[in-house]
Amino acid sequence: MNKHTLVKLYRPILAAAGIAAIITDLFHGITSIPGFSVVNYFSFFTILSTLFTSIILLFVTFKKDVPLLRGGATLFMLITGIIYFLLLRNEPIEIAWVNAVFHYILPAMLLIDWLLNPPVSKISFSKAFLWLLFPALFFAYSLTRGFFSNWYPYPFMNVAEIGYAQTFINAVFVGLGMASLVLLVNAVHRLRLRMS
Repeated sequence: MNKHTLVKLYRPILAAAGIAAIITDLFHGITSIPGFSVVNYFSFFTILSTLFTSIILLFVTFKKDVPLLRGGATLFMLITGIIYFLLLRNEPIEIAWVNAVFHYILPAMLLIDWLLNPPVSKISFSKAFLWLLFPALFFAYSLTRGFFSNWYPYPFMNVAEIGYAQTFINAVFVGLGMASLVLLVNAVHRLRLRMS
């Protein structure tokens, strides 16, 4: 089996795993958790990133590679995995395999895919920093919605409990980490192009 065939095989499998994890988790919430909110569910960065990544993986498998979007998916899943490991891994989980797909398998596999199958064209650093637009919009959305609903997706941005000052301090540190990831992901891509 050549590399091209392998890529065509594992990308849709990863996409299917992501979609299956979302459907399973959503169904579990609706049927088993009192007061479960579908809107809240789709207000988690993890869920939005997994959904976006699954769509992109299917698109680049059956249509064509879109480096900027695939790079974004890679970054978003890395953010998901790293933040979960550093800040949220002690939170209770409902379904172990779903948690593994969201926070371990997809982040690791997207990084491997990016390393082994880099886009054939360079992505400028200015374009790469467009990847941070989605996390920034997510943060703004979460604070705005939280102001009216008093619900926040993650403890480190829960204004009701830690206040705006600590929330913004946390956001600065997370933002710096994200910017570092952008530089790393793009630098690795450029290095791989030079080596190929």
